[in-house]
Amino acid sequence: MTSRNSLKEELWTRSPKAVKRVYEWLFPRTTSPPPFELLDETIRRLLKEPSDVEGEITVLDVGANVGQSIIRFSRFLENTIFHTFEPIDSCHSILVDRFQGPTFVHNRAALSNENGSRKFYEFRKADTSSFLRPDLESDWAQRRAARYADGDVNDLVADEYEVITKTLDSYLSSSEQLAKKRIHLLKMDTQGHEGEVLEGATELLRDSSRRPLLIESEVILGSMYEKHSNFYDIEKHLVPNGYRLVALSSGGNLLDKPSLGINALYASENVASKIPH
Repeated sequence: MTSRNSLKEELWTRSPKAVKRVYEWLFPRTTSPPPFELLDETIRRLLKEPSDVEGEITVLDVGANVGQSIIRFSRFLENTIFHTFEPIDSCHSILVDRFQGPTFVHNRAALSNENGSRKFYEFRKADTSSFLRPDLESDWAQRRAARYADGDVNDLVADEYEVITKTLDSYLSSSEQLAKKRIHLLKMDTQGHEGEVLEGATELLRDSSRRPLLIESEVILGSMYEKHSNFYDIEKHLVPNGYRLVALSSGGNLLDKPSLGINALYASENVASKIPH
């Protein structure tokens, strides 16, 4: 059986075979496809088409947690530079320890619609932490409390504190590496805060020479937090700038799955125009 340490050592080699083994260990194949298979194949195919995808590929991983998306994208994207954003100290430390070298830039900060600070809620299960409090009446909260908080929904939040917030526009303008560079993929998994992230990227989205070719965003449709997400929160920033919805990670409905969440993939106009119709 493969050990965690041997997987970690293989991941550091960044070889395609090593990354594939790590991914298969994290997401063992069952009768259903891996959770992001449809999105990953779409991203791979679309980033092969545009003529400006040559040399380094720049990926912004917003809500990086402990690097699950780095492992995902490294399976099929080569020569990639990752910029990660993760406000939870323990998760950020894992990122720094696990993914080292010149191809990684790690930021212990959250992207939002303004520079400053904001109250953040760290949940018992860290990857569900959010700027939003949980909906304590929801089925999701009850199930999570049973598993992570001894059945007490009031104990789902392990801690609350102020975190540093930056806008994506300010981050890019302050980076010599990225100030005038094309962003190839922007991935957002911020537990209901995706709209604010895009609000802080107004200049980038308006710049046709630099805007992300692809944007992957989580959309939490169900009752998990005090505020419900919807596609409008995201599309009001993307559609006016020429983006088109091109793929979804899954289907479903709120009647069968009250905590339904979907990952949506949007393509910029110059990429979407290459899609056959």
